[in-house]
Amino acid sequence: MKITLKDGSFKEYESAMAVIDIAKDISEGLARVACVAEVDGKIVDLRTTVDKDCTLNILTFDSEEGKKAYRHTCAHVMAEAVKHLYPDAKLTIGPAIDNGYYYDFDMESLDRAALDAIEKEMKKIIKKGDKLERFELSKEEAIELMTKRDEPYKVEMIKEHPDTDTLTFYQQGDFIEFCAGPHLMSTKTIKAFKLTSSSGAYWRGDEKNKMLTRIYGTAFTKTVEVTKNTSFTIDVADALTASVFIAGDNNTANKGVIKATFTDESGTVTDITPTNASLGGRKTATTAFELVATGKGTITVTPNYNSLLYKVAVK
Repeated sequence: MKITLKDGSFKEYESAMAVIDIAKDISEGLARVACVAEVDGKIVDLRTTVDKDCTLNILTFDSEEGKKAYRHTCAHVMAEAVKHLYPDAKLTIGPAIDNGYYYDFDMESLDRAALDAIEKEMKKIIKKGDKLERFELSKEEAIELMTKRDEPYKVEMIKEHPDTDTLTFYQQGDFIEFCAGPHLMSTKTIKAFKLTSSSGAYWRGDEKNKMLTRIYGTAFTKTVEVTKNTSFTIDVADALTASVFIAGDNNTANKGVIKATFTDESGTVTDITPTNASLGGRKTATTAFELVATGKGTITVTPNYNSLLYKVAVK
């Protein structure tokens, strides 16, 4: 079996191998940061077994598909935490979106204190580090499982599938989710996250349906504590896009969140503060944005209020 890698090199194996094991054979470091993979142009789970010649690209958080899997897995962690704290909450959907993820629950509305409690429970789950196990069921078996677990919205979605479909589930600890994936190998891979807000949302976006509780969040590979007027720097090797998320409280209104500059090798300083890096005068809020620089140098980020800043990734 010949596996052609992104750089044109190849690996040969005598028998079928899981993508994660191929990643480990390429580099243990690569395997540690791998999120998903691309096999013959198709995004697949790292658990996927390769049994024939193919092209393979291991994707990390630097890639869009890697971010989606990382944040989608964090949504599962959040849903598990909610079920621990609110056993009667009913699961619906929880996709990755731009700059984060959300999950809709049939449950009571939540305030900031409730979100903080869910975050605390999520940290326990991540520290425990359960593996995410993927398994498949027939439609009949899937309905039986979700009926036993008293998840009516999941049963509704499963019933919409053809009778011949094989349906995919993921399990971590005592939490089971009807989901196509792909997902990270373990919850312990998640390094930084934040639940940003909660709001109401109609089931399936239809105002004739029940109003659900939607929780928004985001997740990253690294977290950095930043205090007022203390700069955070990112070294730039070449063209770079760094995604940044800022959340925090302040006792005065925030007219602007950050000041971002790029200093190239010659020492020339350019203002690259994004137009959406503003809290609009609110005292407590969150925002996410992209910082873009081309060439070698350093990006300097300076918040103008006490904040928690998350550096996402450099690509």
